[in-house]
Amino acid sequence: AFDAMNPGEGASTRNGGITSGSIRLDYATITRRFGEEKAMAIEAEGKIAREFLCDFISTEKLDCDFKLVGLFKGALGYEQYEKMARGAEALAK
Repeated sequence: AFDAMNPGEGASTRNGGITSGSIRLDYATITRRFGEEKAMAIEAEGKIAREFLCDFISTEKLDCDFKLVGLFKGALGYEQYEKMARGAEALAK
């Protein structure tokens, strides 16, 4: 992640993005832009980052009250839901 200002001053550390393990763009968009193989690798990178964070907190015994509590992704209508469902099916392979 790149911040517009000094590291840690931007959204990469304020919104907890690494904790979700997900990528901002949906799977269909990533696939269209980069191809299926690269899209799978990008999605996997999000999960790897989350695992790294959990391991880091545990290994360093950080007292930060970190909890994995899940992730919600909503759809605004049937069309968006279908797009999300197709992406989830592709990732489940």
